[in-house]
Amino acid sequence: MSSSKLIVVGCLIQLLLLLLLVSDGTDGAGVSLYEKHLLKRQADSAVSSKDENTGLYDSNDSVISLNAANLKAQVYGKSHASLVEFYNSYCGFCRRYAPVWKQLASDILGWNRQVKVTALDCSRDENNAICREFEVMAYPTIRFFAPYYEDGDQKIGDPLSAHAEAEVINALIEHMHNVTHKPAGWPEFTPLDLSTLKKAELFVTPEGRTVPPKY
Repeated sequence: MSSSKLIVVGCLIQLLLLLLLVSDGTDGAGVSLYEKHLLKRQADSAVSSKDENTGLYDSNDSVISLNAANLKAQVYGKSHASLVEFYNSYCGFCRRYAPVWKQLASDILGWNRQVKVTALDCSRDENNAICREFEVMAYPTIRFFAPYYEDGDQKIGDPLSAHAEAEVINALIEHMHNVTHKPAGWPEFTPLDLSTLKKAELFVTPEGRTVPPKY
């Protein structure tokens, strides 16, 4: 049983026990109608909470939310690269990390034609199998998929161990620089000294403005 199901079932059992305790087959003396109504509403909420889990990102963010049905279509055979964060919406670290991922997506939005920032919630039952297939063993797991990435055995993306935004940007630039099959309009990093370049300034000016590719 998935962790999300266990959480919901646990809450439901606790609430049902409370309902049994306050109901003695009579008129429920000692328990107000309001309290009974409140307990019933909490029980109903526990049952539906799993379906209401919309993940950590929404349409107000620059992060593209993926699922089992569209993950492969997003990362395989495309003329752009993809950064995918595999996360669990019940994971405390993932919740704390979400603002960093949102900021990263916003900062490199000017490069949207070259690289997409995406996320997939492994806590949802429909995504369990795809997360196992992509060998997600910890949360969050970040992978880079180059342009024209091919489907196949062990084709699960290149892992990024970095999590801080600046470190992710550094790793992203290195991966983009090493892309073998470059699509038209792909940035050319060869003239740049990547060892001294402030890589974050490729995406965001010191004044905080996002910029399109220059190279």
